Amino acid sequence: MQIDPVKLAEARLARAMSQEEAAIATDLSARTIQRIEAGHPASLESTKALLTIFGADIIHDPLPQAVTQDQSPWQQIGAQMVGSARRSASYGFDGLRLLLAVEFALVAAAKFVIPDQTGLFIDHDGFAIGVFKDVPSGATEQLGLWITPLMLLAAGALALTIGRVRRLAQPFR
Repeated sequence: MQIDPVKLAEARLARAMSQEEAAIATDLSARTIQRIEAGHPASLESTKALLTIFGADIIHDPLPQAVTQDQSPWQQIGAQMVGSARRSASYGFDGLRLLLAVEFALVAAAKFVIPDQTGLFIDHDGFAIGVFKDVPSGATEQLGLWITPLMLLAAGALALTIGRVRRLAQPFR
C-alpha cells in the first residue's frame, strides 16, 4: 500500500492544513510530510499515521477508475470493489487486534472473580480456553493462576501491534 503524493497534498489542502500542521496532527516530522508529498515512499508507521488523519482516499490505487473502450462497466465495478475491500481490510485488522487484546485482558481479570469458571480446560474431546457459565463436564483446568500473566502478555503483545499504541510506547523503550 502506497500513499499517493498528489492525493495526500489535496487532502491536506482540503482541510486547510499546512505541512507543519499535518506533521503535528500525524505525530510525524514536517520533513517526512515534505518527502512523501515529493513522491518518496512512506514507511508503514508514516502510512498508518497519515491514514488515521486523512483516511483511505490518499492511497495510490493502481486499479483503473474510468471505463475505457476495452473495459466493460462490470469490470470497472469489480475493480472498484477490490480497491475498497483492500482499504477496509487495513482498518479491520487493527479493530480485530484491539478486540482480542480486550478479550484476553478480561479473561485474565475474570480468573480472580470467578476462578472455577475461568481458565484452560482440557478433556478427552479437546480443550477450551476462556470464561464459561458451565464448565465442560469431565474437563480439568490446567493453568490455574498462570492463565493471568499469559493472557495479559498476549493482550499486551496484540495491543503493541496496533499502530497508535506502538507509537505511544516508543518513548519508553
